[in-house]
Amino acid sequence: MKNPAEPVDAKVRLNDDGEADLSLPICFPQVVYATLYNIPWASFCVLYLAPGKEVTVLIDMLQDESGINSKFVGFKGYFARFDKEFDSTAEDVESGYKEQKDKYPKWEDIHDVQTLMDACKKQMSIDLDIYKGLSCSKTIMDYFFAEAYTPPLDLMYVADSLKQTKGFKDYIRQYYTKNLYSPKAVFGNGFVDASKYYVMADARGINADLARYCYYLPQVLDGKDVPKPLIEDKNLSDLYDKYVTEYKQRVASNKEKVTGDDHIHYLDMTDISPDSILSTILDRYKGKTALIDIWATWCGPCRVAIDQMKPMKQELEGKDIVYIYMTSSTSEFDTWKDLIPDIHGEHYYLTEEQLNHILQQYGEQAYPTYAIYNSKGERTYLMTGFPGVEVMKEELENAMK
Repeated sequence: MKNPAEPVDAKVRLNDDGEADLSLPICFPQVVYATLYNIPWASFCVLYLAPGKEVTVLIDMLQDESGINSKFVGFKGYFARFDKEFDSTAEDVESGYKEQKDKYPKWEDIHDVQTLMDACKKQMSIDLDIYKGLSCSKTIMDYFFAEAYTPPLDLMYVADSLKQTKGFKDYIRQYYTKNLYSPKAVFGNGFVDASKYYVMADARGINADLARYCYYLPQVLDGKDVPKPLIEDKNLSDLYDKYVTEYKQRVASNKEKVTGDDHIHYLDMTDISPDSILSTILDRYKGKTALIDIWATWCGPCRVAIDQMKPMKQELEGKDIVYIYMTSSTSEFDTWKDLIPDIHGEHYYLTEEQLNHILQQYGEQAYPTYAIYNSKGERTYLMTGFPGVEVMKEELENAMK
């Protein structure tokens, strides 16, 4: 996988016999969600996969799709009952979390390392008590216990003032590095976020390789020029090289595809830095009223809103308004290229880092997000989630006054 902390969208189509095979390049046991496209989003199952293991899923498309996950009727192979057990066990775990929520530490209130260490121990103890009370198979139990023994530290909520201290960095290196040697380490978001503090640690083995892999590869795929780290495991090293090569080929191909299309722009990190990407785009349209629509090809509400605004755009035709559509490499390039000819406006296909920086400037992290600027370049409106055609039209007309 490119980054174990990030979702990977691997699509597969059924053949004429109603069958499909999918192989995933995974390096450690992990949970995978299988979803039926073009079916209500609730139609999915949860699989527990491991390197070299296989599982078969039987889907009955004639089942009533109004029932949650009713189309997934059978499982065979590696821990085939994980889906059914996981759902019920996860509900028990969530219930336990809610009962104990008042006892959990508040990370944002922690400003020294000793209090942080005590909080980690406290949360681990609470989680272990919850898991010990579960009634489930050993595999499910092992899964949750592995999570509990991974340091329960969500860096997103740790105060910035604490992150910058030497004591905090030393604590992360010493405490988290232990997990580089643990075969049960869970490589979730917190683990990967912490990897930047110890990627140079003198640790060996597959977990140490994974930590460096998780830290460096996402940077390469965001367009940064970083050297390949030491990855001793050949399979993981080859996988790293594969994704880097594919990324570079895709960048070259994408640039070639968009050449000559005046309303389509492909901007990469070598040209525009994330902190200046928004101003660079807006400078192109000085003197105009601008509607920025941040969307994704996989975002259903985004695409519905785009369709609903088509009559409004026709009604406002002739007004000095520019419609700016921004998406990132989380959207499949070929899908994006196929969709945009039917969407009148200026289109930008950015890197994830560029688009995330714009969303951070807006204080938002969701799709769709809209921003309106008047002819002076002043932002007059900001909204996450489609507010409706009438509201959008009114805000555009206000910006033109």
